[in-house]
Amino acid sequence: MAMECPICGTRDVGRVGQHGFFCRECCVEFTWKNGQLALYRPDEEGELIPLDPPVPPASEVMGT
Repeated sequence: MAMECPICGTRDVGRVGQHGFFCRECCVEFTWKNGQLALYRPDEEGELIPLDPPVPPASEVMGT
């Protein structure tokens, strides 16, 4: 089963390590920790910056 990006909804998602995923479309890395979605955006140097507050899912933005 293909993973879907929780932000933009694309399936162009790759794996990062054992528990992480990276969306090639919107450049967001995400993981599931204790049932909670954690979102990060890499900065220019590759450091992961937590998205807080998290960006709403594509379904909420598009009203679907």
